[in-house]
Amino acid sequence: MKIKEGKILKGIGGFYYVDTSDGVFECRARGKFRKDSIIPYVGDNVRITVDADGSGYVTEIFDRKNAFVRPPIANVDKLLIVSASANPSPDTLFIDKMLVTAQAGGVTPALCFNKADLNDSVLELADLYSAAGYKVFVTSAIDNYGIDNIINFMGNSITALCGFSGVGKSSILNLITNSTNFQVGEISLKLSRGKHTTRHVELVKMAHGTYLADTPGFSMISIPNEIDPSHLIDYFPDLSKYANCKFGDCSHTSAKHCGVYEAVSRGMVSHQRYENYKTLYNSLKDNKEWIK
Repeated sequence: MKIKEGKILKGIGGFYYVDTSDGVFECRARGKFRKDSIIPYVGDNVRITVDADGSGYVTEIFDRKNAFVRPPIANVDKLLIVSASANPSPDTLFIDKMLVTAQAGGVTPALCFNKADLNDSVLELADLYSAAGYKVFVTSAIDNYGIDNIINFMGNSITALCGFSGVGKSSILNLITNSTNFQVGEISLKLSRGKHTTRHVELVKMAHGTYLADTPGFSMISIPNEIDPSHLIDYFPDLSKYANCKFGDCSHTSAKHCGVYEAVSRGMVSHQRYENYKTLYNSLKDNKEWIK
């Protein structure tokens, strides 16, 4: 029996494919994990044992940097939020929700506005988020434009991509990995969104310890309930710098003595970002009230 350490690349049907210095091993999880209601996630750093017949078992899961239940992935370093400039149009509420979720999980977020060949007006949105302090990429997968900038951003990390179907995630993944492993979906004319093609989370290993993941289901994720509504403003850096309000418990959702509202009314802050903040604030507040 050999003992090895590695990273889970994929999990399907109770089998986990663990990348080690000696290659990838197909493993099952020891029963103790089921007993303790612990589920190995893609991205987990694990210890495995490999028997003489080649069968492997996950025996230990090392401490996680972070973990997301839906989709099940752990130890994410960076999150690339992919939107399309058109077909479908960018959803800024989704973008802001994912920015908050990433930051709350200790993940470095960045934005990618793909399909720039279809609508160059998306540059205004790119400038908005860039001015707010976020890393922004404008790409065209069909023209292979801007992809090198994403590769440079990834570095030595686990980088996950998220976004609605049809925005071009799979095309971008194929260009980054120089492969056709990721299935590209057709656009649904009825919904103006792509048909779902990715079925499970899987890490693709690249050079120098870099891992890339498509994350089906991330578009349905909710903001973590652990975030106190009163701290939500901290995840909006372009708004929080104006949060010098008269009252210390200001929710920044109304005009009364609110520095953020005043900045919005003067055109110093994006009205859309402010409206998204209020939507997310009320969602967190309502959820907290329900929990109580």
